[in-house]
Formats: sequence, C-alpha cells, structure tokens
Amino acid sequence: MPSNFTENYQLSQWEKSDRVLMEDFNGDNAKIDAALKAEADARAGAVSALAVQMARKGDCRVRMHSYVGTGVSDPDRPTVINFTGHPDFFIIYGGQGVMFGAYGQEATLFYTDRSLYSTPVPADWSGNRFSFYVGGSTNGYPQLNISGKVYHVVEFYELF
Repeated sequence: MPSNFTENYQLSQWEKSDRVLMEDFNGDNAKIDAALKAEADARAGAVSALAVQMARKGDCRVRMHSYVGTGVSDPDRPTVINFTGHPDFFIIYGGQGVMFGAYGQEATLFYTDRSLYSTPVPADWSGNRFSFYVGGSTNGYPQLNISGKVYHVVEFYELF
C-alpha cells in the first residue's frame, strides 16, 4: 500500500519500500475514470449550451450604399435614408460623424472630431424611410450632410 498520495485525486504515489497491490492500481484507475467522465460531461454540457446560443445568432444580410452630402441642415429638409427593409441595425459614417441605430428607434450620432461626443437623434421612420435633422450648423455638418462629402450606409438584416 502506498504511503503518499497526490493532492487533487488522492492517487497512489509509490515509494520503493511500499508494497504494490493490484487493488491500489484499480482504485486509482477508478478515480481517474470518474474524473475524466465528470470533465467530459461538463464539457458536453457547455458545448451544448453554446450550440443553442450560436443557433440563435445566425448569419445576417448586409447591404451597403452611399450618398453625397448637399450641405443642407434645415429642419424642413432632413437627411433621408431609404433602406431596403426594416434594418435590425445600421451604421452611417462619413464627414466627421458616425451614426448607428435600429429600425423604429432613436439613433445615436458620434462626432469623431469632438473626442467622440455623442448625441441622441430623434428618428422619423416612415416605412423603410429614415429621416433625421440635427440642428446647430448651416453647412450640414451635424446632419451628416456636408456638401460634397461621401457618406456610407451599412444595413444589417436578420436572415430568416
């Protein structure tokens, strides 16, 4: 019988003077088998849970387009984006700003030249049409509509 055992699983640690018995080896093998089985079961459970979560994520459809700013910044002439549907998420970037949002919700606009100053943007949704006005400038700057600047629109849609 061994006189020393491992710290975690109490497996036999043999000394030259120990009497070696088959029962000790069988006991160690049973402990190892049980530990490996518990680990395999835990991993299988974690993998199964992850598979369920990933199945809910799926792929998405992405559409990209752009527009050129006109310089208009007027509440009566908002910036208008025509989407192909109701985007689950969208990004508009160019000039000195980045806007992101989702269909039917208020968007958020970050001004990249102001240390990422952000402001909420009231959303006016009509079907697939999104229009917005952010005041405070006569050159279209806060409205993502600087004259001659190219703005990019990235739309994300869930696949069914």
